[in-house]
Amino acid sequence: MTRRMEKGTIPVICRNCHGTFLVEPFALARAKYCNRLCQTQAIAARRHYSAPVNVSFDLWQMLLGCALGDSHIKRVGAEKACMFFGHVITDEEYLVHKHKALAEIGLAGRMRLYNSPTRFSKRPLVRFETPAHPLFHKLHESIYLNGKKHLSDQLLNTLTPIAFAYWFQDDGSYWLRRGRYHQVQLCLNGFPWEEADLVPKYLQRWNMRTHLERDRGTPRLVISNKESVLEWFRLVSPFCILTRKLPTSLQR
Repeated sequence: MTRRMEKGTIPVICRNCHGTFLVEPFALARAKYCNRLCQTQAIAARRHYSAPVNVSFDLWQMLLGCALGDSHIKRVGAEKACMFFGHVITDEEYLVHKHKALAEIGLAGRMRLYNSPTRFSKRPLVRFETPAHPLFHKLHESIYLNGKKHLSDQLLNTLTPIAFAYWFQDDGSYWLRRGRYHQVQLCLNGFPWEEADLVPKYLQRWNMRTHLERDRGTPRLVISNKESVLEWFRLVSPFCILTRKLPTSLQR
């Protein structure tokens, strides 16, 4: 009986002591710590992440852009939340950049590689999550409503080109149509159509001509006017890490 159980077990790394322990397949989803002591230590450690941190304006804008893009935030208790980041392995440099920015204020978790395909990507993913902290709770309160991301005029008025640069790198693309028509796209599929419609109106302050298109029933921001495309990249390119999303003339 013991031999059969050993053959069916799966090795898991403890999130506290980083040692390896064995679990049966049915318990894999709940397996986080090798014993109760490690679980208690991990909970106690999370409680210490309540001290105020010095968040620069640029870092706050980065977090806003990431939260509007691919990242998501999960509330932990009444006054804390943690933030999740992840990209395909080819964009690891971009994820490392985010990790370093948060590591400077002591709020970066361990980076992990996931080789198994997910519903988000068939390619390997690199991810990390932050410890629970009031900073991310404040961010959650700014962007989430009833557990879902939402846009408002008040939120958009706080965004600068820094936030739009990270939002674009997470959820945007640039390409040439028929070899000569430049086009920028920004996926807004996480937002209702009436909220997504606020983004083109907001970008008018930079004299950009934009419009929304339907992408499988969800909104997508499109910038196809040549002058507007140039203005967009004039704003966001100084803050872009993923140079592959920039026109060739702007790639560093």
